[in-house]
Amino acid sequence: MATNSRSETPRDGGAKGFLTHTFSSFSNRNVRFIFLGTFFTSAGNWIQALTLGYMAYDLTENPVVVTTLLGSRSIPWLVIGPFAGVMIDTMDRRKVLLMSQVMRISLALVLGSIMILDLLQIWHLYVYIILNGIGWVMDNPTRQAITTASVPRESYQNALSLVQLAFSSARIIFPIVGGLVIAVLGSTTINIFIQAVCYSIVFFMFYPLKVERPSVQRKTERRVFGDLIDGFKYATHQPAILGLIILGLVPSFFLRPFEDSMLPVFADDVLKVGAIGLGLLMSSSSVGNLVGTLLMASFRNVRRKGIALIMTAIAAGVGLILLSQTEWIGFAATCLFFIGISMSMYHILSSTILMTITPDNYRGRVTTLFSMDLTGAPLGGLLAGGLALWLEVDWSMLVGGVTTVVLVLFISTIFKAIRTAADQPTSVEKESAAAG
Repeated sequence: MATNSRSETPRDGGAKGFLTHTFSSFSNRNVRFIFLGTFFTSAGNWIQALTLGYMAYDLTENPVVVTTLLGSRSIPWLVIGPFAGVMIDTMDRRKVLLMSQVMRISLALVLGSIMILDLLQIWHLYVYIILNGIGWVMDNPTRQAITTASVPRESYQNALSLVQLAFSSARIIFPIVGGLVIAVLGSTTINIFIQAVCYSIVFFMFYPLKVERPSVQRKTERRVFGDLIDGFKYATHQPAILGLIILGLVPSFFLRPFEDSMLPVFADDVLKVGAIGLGLLMSSSSVGNLVGTLLMASFRNVRRKGIALIMTAIAAGVGLILLSQTEWIGFAATCLFFIGISMSMYHILSSTILMTITPDNYRGRVTTLFSMDLTGAPLGGLLAGGLALWLEVDWSMLVGGVTTVVLVLFISTIFKAIRTAADQPTSVEKESAAAG
């Protein structure tokens, strides 16, 4: 019998202590392995972001190149994201995860070899990060689908929070590690090979997963495009899901490129700190992510999830506004810590809502559609870099923060279903209760 049975995770009880509840989903074998795999996935990703951003700015001294390079990893979401969703809903999800790791390991080894041979050009970095993004498209939605399929509905928030905890924990440690390698050893090549090691560990963490194939009801004549259109129709006919997808575009366009991709430029031009300072800034945001994740894991079940989602997005925008107005690394780190808390809670709430209101046989397609908000990163990067050249980097961050707050308020007003999403039983649960 598969060990990812939902009954393996104990249901919440009033007598549970704080720590017992916070880590309750670790009683599930799949969640434990996904947690470890996510930790090393995040380690590789954050070393990649710091190293490639540092290399791009060192090679070109152009903020537009930095932001578009880091944002280019999102391009595959637009090109193959929907098809990846069909694959996740119809194939063995464990095999999908393993294939993505093999791809990432191979790419890191090739790029590292190019650097050793001293053949590196800026276009190599673009090709590397775009191809690496294909592995990301296959990896991220699959992990979420497996996680929620492994636990009962009331444990979705806790299980997804623990997976996010792995991401946040690695984000604290590995930007500093990457910065120290560059500053002390003077080598970016070592960081690339560290990525290959991280993705190799991920492969061995995901290999023991026990995953049931999604029970997609398919007619023999149906093909990939039929499943794709079916998933698209389902998502666009659900007001809450459509609203969440559109709302997710806001941080992708106007928050993440300014707070994340522009950070190497902000650290150099405004704060006047080097690679170690950049690593510390990235880690400040990571500590905030960790705190926000622990808070979400410890809450038994957030009520009014939609309202909480809107408030965390607004809080992140305010944090970016404050960040734009400082030239002191201490206050900048505090702002990034605040943004980290807010965005961590935002991502967990949005994932929890989406997984709660979406049937399992649609989760791959809906999650990849939702994750296509990441395709806004390249355009957001162009906007952020262009504004940085025109207005300076601090003023461009101010524009991004104000725009984020205004658009979140506007979208949440238009899509009222976001405010009450996941607060009531789903139609599937109602039918099951009626049948019982």
